[in-house]
Amino acid sequence: MPLKLLLIDDHALFAHGFAALLRKLDANAEIATAASPEEGLALAARGALDLALVDLGLPGIGGLGAIRALRGRFPALPVVVVSAQEREEDVRAAIEAGAMGYIPKSSPVATMLDALRLVLGGGMYVPPLLVRKRDARDLERRVAATRAESPAQLLTLRQLEVLTLLCEGRSNKRIAHELELAEQTVKGHVTAIFRALRVLSRTQALLRARELGLLPAKPAA
Repeated sequence: MPLKLLLIDDHALFAHGFAALLRKLDANAEIATAASPEEGLALAARGALDLALVDLGLPGIGGLGAIRALRGRFPALPVVVVSAQEREEDVRAAIEAGAMGYIPKSSPVATMLDALRLVLGGGMYVPPLLVRKRDARDLERRVAATRAESPAQLLTLRQLEVLTLLCEGRSNKRIAHELELAEQTVKGHVTAIFRALRVLSRTQALLRARELGLLPAKPAA
């Protein structure tokens, strides 16, 4: 399946250019664009998304308000800030609001793409030049603690799909075929699943998933 992405930015020229960059992640990506938080929330409610990208300088409730609203209504949806603001306090505020990444608009294209791939794989991206490493680790721990409040929030919806097939004994190649994903993307999801569940093997992942109740219930015989 193609990536489904939402870009909320009130600068039409940037949104158009960034949408073209996003197609480097997936040439067939479905990209919805919105110029306000309210419009973005309406688009997000129409169907499952893989990632939402938000500018901080939005009208209305603003970028931070948009992050909180998206995370509140769609807890499994990763949100990434793409902003011209490059202050440490903005990075901290965005992460604390629930963002899983913060990408300055001045970043090189390669850095942007690597950051987005990291978040899509279940990781978190904080620009190293804006936040000291010690602070970044602290933010990661705080976000992890927040997401771990509910077992289902340990993983994104896509990762839960991968986990289910993985626990059914499917190979990465088979999972990629069934979910219509690139095999490399599946490998990234498996790595993120292992990290989130704190396991080192598929057998451990199966046991941990059962313990947390992350696998769908089997129909009664």
